[in-house]
Amino acid sequence: MARLKFTGLEEGKKYEDKNNKYDTYLYQIKNGELIAMSKWSGLVEKVHFGNWDIDSMLEAEFVEVKSKIKLTETQRDILKGKIAEGYNWIARDKDDDINFYTENPSKDDAEWWMELGGEYAKSRMEFDFLSWEDEEPTNIKEFLGEE
Repeated sequence: MARLKFTGLEEGKKYEDKNNKYDTYLYQIKNGELIAMSKWSGLVEKVHFGNWDIDSMLEAEFVEVKSKIKLTETQRDILKGKIAEGYNWIARDKDDDINFYTENPSKDDAEWWMELGGEYAKSRMEFDFLSWEDEEPTNIKEFLGEE
């Protein structure tokens, strides 16, 4: 039985297929093989030729499933307050500074920045869920589940 190789997926981390409109499976690499776990039944099976629609798997766009983040009440209050002030985005720079942004910022080699007209504010509170390695800034409303 031929095995599929999925590059870019790390052993043990959980992934979803962004292109799967049914959102029925979580995926994980275990012992070098792609494992599919049904979100509904809990059934776990190896993904290989013969038991999966290979074309759809080859078109899959896997994104890591982030663990639910627990915020302190103070952190939640700060984030809600920043939304009220018009700041909708938060991100961590390479030097570990955390900033709030009124507009969706872009990332360069060392920091997040906005076009002219946007405002930013430094955070004095630590938010452990933010990382310089994040590919996108965090939309605060979406993060808090307010949209």
